[in-house]
Amino acid sequence: TSIIPPAMTTSLAFLLLGKALVLTSGFCALPSGRNADVTGEGRNIILILVFILVVAGILGAGHLYSRHQEQQFRSRMEAELSTIANLKTSQIEQWRRERLADASMFYENLAFSQLVQRFFEDPNDAEARLHLQMWLEKMKNLPQFFRITLLDPSGTVRLAAPLGFETPVPTASRNIAAGSLPHQIAFSDFHRESPDLPTNLEIAVPILAAVDRQEVLGVLVMEIDPERSLYPLIQSWPTPSPSAEALLVRRDGDDVLFLNDLRFQADAALKLRVPLTKQNLPVVMAVTGAVGIVEGEDYRQHAVVAAIRAVPESPWFMVVKLDRDEINRPLHERLFGLTGLLCAFLLGAGAIFGLVWRNQRAHFYRVRYEAARQLEESAKRLQLIFESVKDGILVAELHTENIINVNEGICRMVGYSRAELLAMRLDDIHAEAVSRDITEKFQMGEASPAIILPMRRRDGSVFHAEINTAPIQFGGQHCMLGTFRDITDRIAAEARIEHLNRVLRAIRSINQLIVRVETVDELIKNACALLVDCRSYTSAIIILTDEIDNPIAHVETGEGMDLRPLIEQIEQGRLPSCCAVAKSKEGVTLIKGKEALCEPCQPASDCLATQRMSIRLEHQQKTYGYLAVSVDLDIIVDIEEERLLIELAEDLAYSLYNMEMKRRMRRTEEEKEKIEAQFIQAQKMEAVGRLAGGLAHDFNNLLTIILGYSTILAEKAASDSFFKEPLAEIHDAAVRATSLTRQLLAFSRKQTLEVYVIDVNQVIEGFAKLLRRSIGEDIQMRLALAAQPALVKA
Repeated sequence: TSIIPPAMTTSLAFLLLGKALVLTSGFCALPSGRNADVTGEGRNIILILVFILVVAGILGAGHLYSRHQEQQFRSRMEAELSTIANLKTSQIEQWRRERLADASMFYENLAFSQLVQRFFEDPNDAEARLHLQMWLEKMKNLPQFFRITLLDPSGTVRLAAPLGFETPVPTASRNIAAGSLPHQIAFSDFHRESPDLPTNLEIAVPILAAVDRQEVLGVLVMEIDPERSLYPLIQSWPTPSPSAEALLVRRDGDDVLFLNDLRFQADAALKLRVPLTKQNLPVVMAVTGAVGIVEGEDYRQHAVVAAIRAVPESPWFMVVKLDRDEINRPLHERLFGLTGLLCAFLLGAGAIFGLVWRNQRAHFYRVRYEAARQLEESAKRLQLIFESVKDGILVAELHTENIINVNEGICRMVGYSRAELLAMRLDDIHAEAVSRDITEKFQMGEASPAIILPMRRRDGSVFHAEINTAPIQFGGQHCMLGTFRDITDRIAAEARIEHLNRVLRAIRSINQLIVRVETVDELIKNACALLVDCRSYTSAIIILTDEIDNPIAHVETGEGMDLRPLIEQIEQGRLPSCCAVAKSKEGVTLIKGKEALCEPCQPASDCLATQRMSIRLEHQQKTYGYLAVSVDLDIIVDIEEERLLIELAEDLAYSLYNMEMKRRMRRTEEEKEKIEAQFIQAQKMEAVGRLAGGLAHDFNNLLTIILGYSTILAEKAASDSFFKEPLAEIHDAAVRATSLTRQLLAFSRKQTLEVYVIDVNQVIEGFAKLLRRSIGEDIQMRLALAAQPALVKA
């Protein structure tokens, strides 16, 4: 059931009653005397509630009235669409029945069948042909048909009206003529025989034999042009409408096929298709079984309201639609009028309410004026004290952390104006690393002892402040009062003292290291490690060079640094720029950031150092190498820092000098020991030479006897081959032994060796004879001699 809103006069009566109540409550709510401050708040609430009730009544009545009008109008439009859909469906159904009735004149018509049979049996029968042609012409003259064709059982056109109108005969009609389809009247669906031909329908009437009514003599094809009678019937609309349209569709596989031409898209019949996947289209709803009033989108993607009906005894569906904008347009016009009336009522009620409210507030502010003036004088005195304090003072809301008040001291510290600070939060002026810590301490809402935290200035720089906090009530809010004192200089001084102490500890550790270590590699490696481990410097490099300033050894240490490019450059024989610049400069060379002299240096792009100091390792005007260290940018490098680095460089250079002196002394001692060993060896060799010389003299005397007697025996046994070869071997062995004794005499420097040309092949052959007798039979010996004589002096 629908709710019937009250009449307009009744609504006006209630409106006037509400205004009277507002006036009554407003005058009663006027404050008077000293109790205005106490009771004003409650009376304001009553006044507001009365106004809200009046407004709610006006809006509620208007809403109910508009809803009722909308429902009535919507019901009327849906009923109109349903009526038109039923009308269109019945008209199409009636049209189909009329066409079938036209076709039934020829079905089982005995006279027409006999006439067709006479004509088919004797095509030259002029009388039968004339009568048949008259039948066809009379039927063709009806406005619904544009061609009548008579086919024989083979599907050949025998007669047609009008004459000379040649178009393809539909395949379905040929199948009926051939007897492959049932012998009934067939009403075909919309189709085109080719894309360039118009859309048509046809009714195929089988002509049965007059005797047994089983044989098909032929088929009478009655072709219908839907644009003559059917399409105008579909497209007609009983009332003027800019968007109304009737659609005739059917399902074609997985698509919805439009069967008639559309109002907003020309030549759409049998060409426009919509996939079944678009479930929001009324034509898709129609072919999937929906019936009645539906809402969705049409083929133009416009929101529509449609009525769906199925055409009986056919695969067709009728969809009658109207744009939702057209349906809602009258409602919107009525709604605009109703809205104007409601606005007039609301403005009237608001004017009355405003008048009462204004009178009440004017009296309220008069009472408050004197108190505000006194408070202003007190606030000025407090503000003068607040702004005169040198320390920064800041007030922030406890939960939101929004800054709500500041003095000039905090503005000077952070570099922001008062207006800029009042638009910021606490974490905007604290460094990101500690913003969470200060937020947690701040949200505790309790007074805390002084804490030291970094803060961020407008230019991005960071300073340290000593902060004291205390909870206060400010403007009715729970706030925290913070006092800030800039102690950056004090912290910097403390950090510098701590840094210098770490440098001194590193120098002391390196001096102890100088006493302990014995090798240069161990010294520079441990010295670099101590410079970084003591946290005096962030990185350290020691490079040792030779007399022509080429790197011969190097050690690098640094946390978080990629030292590979630096090591590659040093191993290629090139010094880093920070060390090379110290080659021609006395004392310490300071480099801040990446200066121009760093551009040729390959590792400069990866160098993380913000400040670098380099110095020569020099003692007694000899350069042993270079020392380079990196310092944080927070550390100020002054003359005291440079003196400590110079002292460190002098200690390392002196240690390298002492190690060099020790190496020279060790080398001198080693050379002395080698000469003594050579002298002792020479004495031993001289004694051996004297012994070898004596032996050689004695052995040479014996060989002389052997050579003499072997020569005599060889002459006597010249004819005896049995003794000749052994005696020759004895003689050759004695000759070789004689050569050996001469070498011994030459070794003992008692006889000079004679150098002459010999053939190495002959020496090897002679030695092979001697060796073959000494080796066993299980060992085979082969000689690989040169093809040409191998002559040498020996």
